[in-house]
Amino acid sequence: MPARSKLKITLVPDAWKRVVIALLDSGKSTEILWTDRAMQNWQYLDDFGTKDRAYDHLIATLEQPHLLGHDHPPQQDKLDWSYCDTWAFLSPHPQGFATPVYAKIALHNNQLRINLISLHIDLTKELEIAIAAYLKK
Repeated sequence: MPARSKLKITLVPDAWKRVVIALLDSGKSTEILWTDRAMQNWQYLDDFGTKDRAYDHLIATLEQPHLLGHDHPPQQDKLDWSYCDTWAFLSPHPQGFATPVYAKIALHNNQLRINLISLHIDLTKELEIAIAAYLKK
């Protein structure tokens, strides 16, 4: 029998999504901090690899009703090291491939900044498997 996932799968809260969408929609570099890895991975995933295309892609995913994700343990903000409300979720591959993209975003507790921590293909499939198990309940 496979090991049970330790990921906490639930609906991504609408309030969190609204704030993150507004910040992504602004496109302001002072409000959206990227990890180096997330930027490199996005450029690899998408032929054009611009930040604006990433924001549009993430907004389209976050606007989906009933988006499931992993309520990730809080991540630390890159600037002040405060803890952030962090969610990981899957989005379609920007080039239409079957493998989804794993995204992890941390919303700063002042709700004025996000950290885009991860944006890569879901290599481990751990989140995909955990969401499938949640849906079978």
